[in-house]
Amino acid sequence: MAILTELFSWLILLVLLSWCVSGLWAGIKRPVEKLVPSLQIHTMMLLVATPVVVATFTLWFYQFPAFSDWLVRDHCHDGNCSPHYLYLPASLSFSHILLLLGVVAIATAILIVIRTVRLNARYTRALKSFSKRAPESLYRVVDSEQVSAWCAGFFSPQVYVTSGLVASASKDELHLIVLHELNHVRRLDNLKRALASVLMCCWLPPLRRAFSSQLANALEIRSDVYAMKTADEKDVEKLPVDLCARDATTSIHSEGRRAILGALLSRPDASIYGAAMVYLAMTLWLFLLFAITVRLAHPLLEYLLQ
Repeated sequence: MAILTELFSWLILLVLLSWCVSGLWAGIKRPVEKLVPSLQIHTMMLLVATPVVVATFTLWFYQFPAFSDWLVRDHCHDGNCSPHYLYLPASLSFSHILLLLGVVAIATAILIVIRTVRLNARYTRALKSFSKRAPESLYRVVDSEQVSAWCAGFFSPQVYVTSGLVASASKDELHLIVLHELNHVRRLDNLKRALASVLMCCWLPPLRRAFSSQLANALEIRSDVYAMKTADEKDVEKLPVDLCARDATTSIHSEGRRAILGALLSRPDASIYGAAMVYLAMTLWLFLLFAITVRLAHPLLEYLLQ
């Protein structure tokens, strides 16, 4: 029963914290958009992972009542007023039903993740069987008249381009496109997006779509910057951004994307001081939310478990 209590408590905290973080995201969306792409992505990934991290460390912290007592308000159960772990009367069958439902929900989520990984592996195997490696060995060519380029795979991604793109693009354009996709590969951007999608399962749909769109935009622009700087190219018009868009979640239009890219290329990289301030703010936010959760979650979870 102790394990079931832990799982149910963790699930409740995860849902409540996800709602809290999604509401915070609605308020800080604009300031985050003004950060350089790398800091923007780091901030968003930490934000979306916050519920899992805080829920896990809160329950771990409760394992040491003597230390958590300074945050948890004093209260008594059956005459016991000393520091204690979460109190659950063993006779309440309704609580047992709730615990089992929590286990079922977590198991379902795990099965969905496993299925997603397996489908992605099947997709990448199919792509490899229908493609051939280019002479440069940096990408694989899919025989198709469509003009497109993308990277596929979570853990060992691979760049794919269509034969239509190879035939229609100039050598410089193809080089920039491949560099763009290679940055997705080296940064494991597919995995980041899949992980963010799983961690946002409890978010409200409008906020989840807005977050996914902004994350996709930041990932694309970061790869644009990498391609232009690696190729030592200054003219943003030479990068065919329409062919580097990953999918429909990338909401920014071509002209706006080129304008952002031009602005990023014309200014110096983010200073160490600026990056340090962003990371400091993120760390303070994490510890503040942790302290508030430890303070409020103990009586709330006991109320729900009883």
